[in-house]
Amino acid sequence: MKRLLPLLLLLLPLVSQAQQSWSRVVPNIQVPLKLLPTQDGGFVVLGRNTYDLNYLAKFNAKGDFLWSKALAVPANMDHTSINQLNETKNGDIWLLGNAYEGHFGNNRTSYKYTQRMSGLGTDTIYTKYFGANDTIDVQQLFRAPEGDQIIGFSWANRNSCVHCAYQALTFYNEQNSAFTKYIHGIAQTVGHWSGTSPEDGPPTFTLGPGGEMFISYFYQNGITPDTYRSFFVLNKLDKDEKTSSCIGKYISSAPNGNVLVLNEKGEIALHDKELKFIKVLPGSFYPLAQNESIMQTMPSQDGGLLVLGSFKWPNSNKLFLMKLDIEGNIIWKVYYSEDTYNFYDMKETADGGIVFLTRGNDNNLRLVKTDNQGLILGSNETLEKTTIGVTLYPNPSNGNLVTLAFAKSFTGTIHLQDKIGKRLLTKEVTTTQSHVLELPPAITAGVYFLQVKDAASGRTQTVRFLKN
Repeated sequence: MKRLLPLLLLLLPLVSQAQQSWSRVVPNIQVPLKLLPTQDGGFVVLGRNTYDLNYLAKFNAKGDFLWSKALAVPANMDHTSINQLNETKNGDIWLLGNAYEGHFGNNRTSYKYTQRMSGLGTDTIYTKYFGANDTIDVQQLFRAPEGDQIIGFSWANRNSCVHCAYQALTFYNEQNSAFTKYIHGIAQTVGHWSGTSPEDGPPTFTLGPGGEMFISYFYQNGITPDTYRSFFVLNKLDKDEKTSSCIGKYISSAPNGNVLVLNEKGEIALHDKELKFIKVLPGSFYPLAQNESIMQTMPSQDGGLLVLGSFKWPNSNKLFLMKLDIEGNIIWKVYYSEDTYNFYDMKETADGGIVFLTRGNDNNLRLVKTDNQGLILGSNETLEKTTIGVTLYPNPSNGNLVTLAFAKSFTGTIHLQDKIGKRLLTKEVTTTQSHVLELPPAITAGVYFLQVKDAASGRTQTVRFLKN
């Protein structure tokens, strides 16, 4: 037993990582719609089969398939789309979608509907419809610590201005099949609009890391079309009902309260917890090489960003995944070698990993789970992993000398690239701790990337820096 102990200790990290990363075929679903990490550590996939029936498929945290079930639809109703997939506080599955009464004709009555089914996949608990006579326009299913809520959105006229309207939120408690109005003071005003009708649709709702709610909505300022000024407004609603706002769209928020906002000029700006402007982040925030494009971006639990994209290699599409901090610096970046021709959804998991839906050349829909470094252990999918452990200083740099500090001895290649992927310098390096790199004297102020590739493992890390 004593002889086996060292071997077991060496294997423990591999066993742990094997449980954190996997790739599974999703049964009974040909057209994926939504992906939901559940409170028990598992995952629910929503989609349609070849007969256009909506199906749910459940996997546990290890990627084991548990069950699959078609969603019930009353005989006189037609459920045309599902806008949201969520989970109630007790673990039931919760859906929000659009429906019509009847199956044919142009004069059918339209509804919003919510449907709730057991988290074990056994029963549909209820389906409730909201029609034109209801005062609530259902927009969000919200699992709150104090109880599940449905958020309604409405327009109301201001008595003092015949041309004006304001957007209001109404919160409803969800207790089994009973919907009762939740008095949130007066219906929370999240902004206003002047003109004839809203454009770009209703608000979008995002829950921040501290339980606060971010609401992005479209705004027009002006009475007539020739005086319109159109832009997006971001409102923050704290748990204590305190509100703050700024112009722009929500991107991400950090645990310390700082928020990334896409402003009117298309720049990415940093705001504080009260949405007061701090600064515009310099240069190209998303560091992409040539032939790379972004497919989905989402905030991570630690306040950074997760970016999933595609690249050409050399004549087919493949995926890459990278994690950025809130300043846009690459923490890690992973390329996957398997061909893919479609990508559907991505979510972050409780252990810091990422789960996403994709379809490859074998035409199978796959649910893929990575570890917290973007790796899938035991798969041939991973081409490169950015875990060399190199940092660069000073950053920003005012001169032409920068120092690369390595976590361990390094032998490999350093490439200097500009923000569009053009290679400006290549150097072979061997060092035990640090290396001073002289930048080309002709480079101008801007954003650059140092790609550091280890000769032995082939692993690559990209470091973003600013040249003043």
